[in-house]
Amino acid sequence: MKDCPLDILPKLPSPDRCCGCSACFAACPHGAIEMKPDGEGFLQPVVNGNLCVECGLCSRVCPVLNPSEPRKPLAVYAAKAKDDELRRISSSGGIFSLLARRVLERGGVVYGAAFEPETHKVVHIAVEDEEGLDRLRGSKYVQSDMGDTFRNVKRDLDHGRHVLFSGCPCQVAGLRRFLDGQPENLLLVDVICHAVPSPMAWQKYLSCQECKEGAKIVRTFSRRNCAWRKYALSLEFVNSSDNAYLVNPSNDTYLRAFCSELFNRKCCHGCVFRYFKSGSDITIGDYWGIERIWPEFSDDIGISAVCINTEKGKISASSVADSVWSKLSDIHDVAQINKMVFDNHTANKKRDRFFAEVTSANFDELVERLMMPPLWYRILRWIKWHTVGRPEDI
Repeated sequence: MKDCPLDILPKLPSPDRCCGCSACFAACPHGAIEMKPDGEGFLQPVVNGNLCVECGLCSRVCPVLNPSEPRKPLAVYAAKAKDDELRRISSSGGIFSLLARRVLERGGVVYGAAFEPETHKVVHIAVEDEEGLDRLRGSKYVQSDMGDTFRNVKRDLDHGRHVLFSGCPCQVAGLRRFLDGQPENLLLVDVICHAVPSPMAWQKYLSCQECKEGAKIVRTFSRRNCAWRKYALSLEFVNSSDNAYLVNPSNDTYLRAFCSELFNRKCCHGCVFRYFKSGSDITIGDYWGIERIWPEFSDDIGISAVCINTEKGKISASSVADSVWSKLSDIHDVAQINKMVFDNHTANKKRDRFFAEVTSANFDELVERLMMPPLWYRILRWIKWHTVGRPEDI
């Protein structure tokens, strides 16, 4: 078998630009494309030169090579489910669960990201009941493996089933290109995406925590079992109490590195899907900073920013309106703090060093070393401590 590296194929974007959505893999009629992890753990399409007939279909379905125009939402809301318990088990306002339940009630299927129980790898799965839906709740700070999801979505749509597909903007855009449009029985929901971290970094982090605890991880949670504003990452180990590891972003090495762009996918730093270019019907994210706008509406259970992008999205949102408290808002208010609506972050200057050392280094020690403030900053912090007593202000 002759594998053709992605960077010498003109029909696909370079590894630095590829978002790993898997549309090319799903669309290839000859099975000439496989999704394989690169040196940083991100899935990239690899072409089998013996099977490729150069039909060009892979380039036609690629959302990076065929970007959409910027859009403006039809309406934006601050929203939260009236069911407080539902919000407690969700990432923010519980709106995704309400939309998904409507699809399941119609005999439909919901696709979204979930942790695999044994490996804790994040994969896209299909669920058809409330029990399965619980696996899709909560944030997953790692890029999901799509597998055969796009083909399975098409199969369900062709059989006349209602389908809700949820994912990152690039995944939604990839599915739309693969389907060559959007059938009426498909609802597309994406998230306000910061970036997608490396699956390899995630696995190295988990191995490090198991080594420190001396026990195997049996469950992982993100943004669950804690307050909304003080979100955390939680791990449960064999023979330990629930949430044996419950750490907020400022103290957890993985979340700190993620927020600092230390191991996120390169294309995320120049994401072409900002400004609602994915083609989704509804975009959901955290409504950070809502306490400044509507303090009486704000609480610490979770509130969503819900952007209605299409008429189909408007109809779907209306179908759950009786189960939601909401306030009409504005996208610029949402973007005041959740800047990923429009903007990209730059890569951490030490990103290449992280990937050069992560395979042989202790994950926590590597992150702590790379994230250590420079000497001038520590000197200034020391001076501030001895003159004002509040180094955290620096």
